[in-house]
Amino acid sequence: MPDFIVLKTLGIAERVEDQNTLWKELCMQMGFHRKGADTDEQTLNRLFCKALAPEAKTDLPSLTPKTVKISKKRWTAAELKALLTESHHTELEPENSEGAVVVVRWQNKNYLLDGRRRINCWLRSGDASSQYVLFVLAL
Repeated sequence: MPDFIVLKTLGIAERVEDQNTLWKELCMQMGFHRKGADTDEQTLNRLFCKALAPEAKTDLPSLTPKTVKISKKRWTAAELKALLTESHHTELEPENSEGAVVVVRWQNKNYLLDGRRRINCWLRSGDASSQYVLFVLAL
């Protein structure tokens, strides 16, 4: 029996497809940060390394569709504020107000990859509504 039929029989096909859709959405967000000929995946990994820079990790996983599990979440302003480090604080307006904030969770810690200007803007304006987050769990 082909693998796809077995997966579909087990009800897994929808989840696999959903991960593909979420990966594409994540790549679209990374496109705003692309440098030169970098791929979206290279951009994601560059931003992940940058987010960890103060901790100077050397054993970082490579974030790929096979090494992450992505979910959509809604986070409150307080949850988003907790992501901000001193270097994330800015008065600059967001270049793009659309799309999700991107957070990677690795070794029991959350790292903000995209959305610092939007978060700061929401906090300044007193916007207490929950916001859309692409939550990337590094496996």
